[in-house]
Amino acid sequence: MSLSKQDVRLQAERWTEQPHELLQVLHAFLQQIQTTAQPCSAGTGRKAAPVLRCEPAAASSLLEFILPHELPLNEYRRRAHDSPLDSRLVIDFIDRLRPSSDPSTGPIDFPAELCDELEQTVRQFERWVRFQKKQQQNLPLRSESLHTSIELVDDEVLVRTDQDGSLKLKGAASIPMFLAFWRAPGHRLGLQAFLDIDRGTTQTHLERHATRLCSKLQDVLLEVVRIDNHFLLRKCRR
Repeated sequence: MSLSKQDVRLQAERWTEQPHELLQVLHAFLQQIQTTAQPCSAGTGRKAAPVLRCEPAAASSLLEFILPHELPLNEYRRRAHDSPLDSRLVIDFIDRLRPSSDPSTGPIDFPAELCDELEQTVRQFERWVRFQKKQQQNLPLRSESLHTSIELVDDEVLVRTDQDGSLKLKGAASIPMFLAFWRAPGHRLGLQAFLDIDRGTTQTHLERHATRLCSKLQDVLLEVVRIDNHFLLRKCRR
């Protein structure tokens, strides 16, 4: 059964806020490939290439499992700019699993190198998901220097400043960055600690997200500023 556009959007939004659920899907898919596909060589002699060969019945089972996730995964790729997951690899596997118009088509061969790349991107995504989760554990709920308290509510962070109102933060980019500043001593991050917020991206990319976060926080008179080689979360200077 095909998903409606709204269902696709909602699923992608769900994965953006709860990436561990997408990780479970990818783990299951990767495990099925590794369990059902057999290593062998395609071609002969020096041109023989290592592949994982999937028989038609196994390929059909794989496709049945992963196909409902294709459109949400494409939408997730469009939304989750900070995610290190290379969704295109998963889409490539789906395309290779699609039945051919030729009824005599036999087993499907996946290049061993492609399978290794899929495993690597899933592992990188898993590390990233663990990092996101760690950022939300054992948090202080009050900062006297910022005159601010926070509350974790489902997939949002409620930021309450003593005199300037409150703000709801959400998203796979804003929440990890805010919590990294929140837990840091003095709410100050050095350049390397700043980069560790997402090891799969670049300093320029993270600085852009810091700018976006600062724009949101200014609603409650908080800001992120760069001072020499450090980034600081502080009260706005009036």
